[in-house]
Amino acid sequence: MTIEINEEELQEWAVNQIKKRMGDRINTLMREWDWEDYMRTAVDKVVREKVTDEAIKSLMKNIDKDNVIKSVSDRIATEIADSLQN
Repeated sequence: MTIEINEEELQEWAVNQIKKRMGDRINTLMREWDWEDYMRTAVDKVVREKVTDEAIKSLMKNIDKDNVIKSVSDRIATEIADSLQN
């Protein structure tokens, strides 16, 4: 019995096996990754680096506080009403 090894087919098979194994590993990592923690950490980092005291002071000067209070109050009232109906 003679076994013929076609170098081109062997190389193609090896590449396909590597791609498959890499794909399997990437899928496993994606399932195991804690995306919520990653996003929280990323947001915290951006806020820490980009939101300065001056920016907050400027925002507080320019914000319509009455409108914000009304919006928050309306939202809270809506949530309470919805929870009482359910």
